[in-house]
Amino acid sequence: MHIDIAQDGLEGLNCHKQKPYDLIFMDMQMPVMDGIEATKQIRKFDHEVQIVALTANMVPQDKDKALKAGMNDYLCKPLDQGSLEKVLEQARHRLRN
Repeated sequence: MHIDIAQDGLEGLNCHKQKPYDLIFMDMQMPVMDGIEATKQIRKFDHEVQIVALTANMVPQDKDKALKAGMNDYLCKPLDQGSLEKVLEQARHRLRN
């Protein structure tokens, strides 16, 4: 397993263009480019990567916006182990199929 950290959505987008990932945890609120826009840009060239939204304030509208942008799932911060394990297992299952 290899983990990279991007400081903003644009950096995350550029990292994925240079070295595609299987799974991306995408913060919804970042400087330069937010998670929604970064996801939309990634989906223009990669429909396979699993993108999971991370947010501190997930209201129903934010969840809908994340899923419509192309995110596969979402997690609310602070993360709990059970939710994280569930999302990782779902992503693993999608990647196998």
